[in-house]
Order: sequence, then structure tokens, then C-alpha cells
Amino acid sequence: MGVDLITKPTVTRWALKTDRINTKSKCLTEYNPKLGNIVDGERKTPESETLRWKMTLPQPEPEVDIIPFYLDWSLSDIHPTDRLEKGCFLQKITFYSPHPDKERQVLEDLSLNVDIHQAEVSKILICIKGKHGLIEL
Repeated sequence: MGVDLITKPTVTRWALKTDRINTKSKCLTEYNPKLGNIVDGERKTPESETLRWKMTLPQPEPEVDIIPFYLDWSLSDIHPTDRLEKGCFLQKITFYSPHPDKERQVLEDLSLNVDIHQAEVSKILICIKGKHGLIEL
């Protein structure tokens, strides 16, 4: 997922939950034939609950990809966030790209209405509100 390419802390990918993984996969593949491959995963939690998921597999390159990958947790006993302490909320996500028009179109095709700003390199900036205030990454 690009993690081995980074040289400083940065957001490299973002994921969205879906119960329509096949539809999302098709849209991703139309944008880029290397995207949209669906893989299955499964593991047991320390409480012996089974987590099962399907996900569209993101590519290892580029370093930062503003096109999301998707996760379907519908076959899982629980959602992995069900056991987390509540308290952090995504306040804002901002995208930058050298090719905003091309990426804006695929995001619209995925029914996502997000702003993409022109930049020399792709980047994803997020702002999270938690119990200690705002954190920007």
C-alpha cells in the first residue's frame, strides 16, 4: 500500500466501507485495470470473534494514491471498530494531485463528492478531532 515507499510520516491511502464491493471494484477497474481486484481476509480477535472481510486491493505505487480502496465487513461477526474506545472523529480530508480532473472523475463515478486541489505531488491531509484536540496529518 505504498508504506515501504515513504520516507516521512504521511497518509498514503484511504479506505471506505461498502456493502457493494463488486460495484465499487468494477468502477475502480474501469479507471485503472490494476485496481479493483477483490481479496478475502479473515482472522480471530482476542475475544475469539471472527473478522471476515473482502477488500479491493490497493496498488503498492504510487507513494500516495487519492483513489480509495474499499472494505466489506458484512460477513464479519463484528466490525473491527466496535470494540474501540469512541472519541476520535474525522473532521476534514483534503486531497492534492498533479491530475485532479482525471481523479475527480473517478471519484464522482464512485459517488464521492470531494475537492481535489492542483499540486505538484499527490497528498492526503486529514484533520482528526479527539479528546486532546485537533490533530492534523
